Amino acid sequence: MKTVDPKRHLLYNTCIETKKGFEMSEVNTVPYFGMFTDAGNKEVAVIVEHARANSLNWPQTYNLLCKLQTVTGYGECTDTMVREIVYDALDFKTAFYI
Repeated sequence: MKTVDPKRHLLYNTCIETKKGFEMSEVNTVPYFGMFTDAGNKEVAVIVEHARANSLNWPQTYNLLCKLQTVTGYGECTDTMVREIVYDALDFKTAFYI
């Protein structure tokens, strides 16, 4: 029996765009980081991938989230839920509260 991975960052938000009724015209899968919009989740995903590729630590990654927060429409990126999902996604073991 398969089990679901408990790490929240592996959950995906699937958007189905329809042209009429319940006909499916397009399916987009966006990684879920707790942002209010798919655009926000995509921006945070870029930060996570950048942090992973460049071996950034938690304070460096958090600083990138703080920079994104200054952009209109992405203010929630430093909310606790988003920060926890990003922290878990990058498997940090250092202190969460900085």
